[in-house]
Amino acid sequence: CDTQTVTFSAPYTFTGGGFTMKAYSDQPNGVTDTKLSNDTISVNGCIGMGGAYTINGSIPASATNFQTFTAAVAALAGCGVTAPTVFNVAAGNYVEQVNIPLINGSSAINTITFDGGAGNAATRILKFQTTFSPFVLRFNTTSNVYFRNLSIMTTDPNNAWNVHFFNSNNCGVSNCIIQDSLNIYGTSNTVHRVLINGSTGTAATQSAI
Repeated sequence: CDTQTVTFSAPYTFTGGGFTMKAYSDQPNGVTDTKLSNDTISVNGCIGMGGAYTINGSIPASATNFQTFTAAVAALAGCGVTAPTVFNVAAGNYVEQVNIPLINGSSAINTITFDGGAGNAATRILKFQTTFSPFVLRFNTTSNVYFRNLSIMTTDPNNAWNVHFFNSNNCGVSNCIIQDSLNIYGTSNTVHRVLINGSTGTAATQSAI
């Protein structure tokens, strides 16, 4: 087995998030490689996120664009943050249930913000069918995460926790539209537009709106 040192002619800077670096040999000893099964090595890495990203389902995913909130949260959970991080949300309907866990590196300085832009809440819609799983957006034992200028809607007016703060602190929503998509404003005791408590399964011991 031989070892070679490779020096890149120009530096490459990885953006925040996960990445895979792959290297493979070509024409070993100047001859055609007849055994391709052992000519490649891959290394997975992760760089803490920071700066501005987008959430836009109408363009391809990239190092700086996520097509869903779920993909953005997965990147945050996998790599953490090293600086203030903002996801600028493009107009669209995002049909998904978003569960935000504790993010490594988040702090009062290194905040995480999902922002639709001032005055754009009605056109940036996060919604989910909550009949069998009540929350649309859950802050799950996390901190320093904020949602701004977005609609957070359920498609069930009778069973919903639109926004659920579960054992979280220094989190919030501002300038958001929080309701059901039918605009019925259900009055059932299983409907809570904003719920703050210490349980993922019941609304007992709660502060609810």
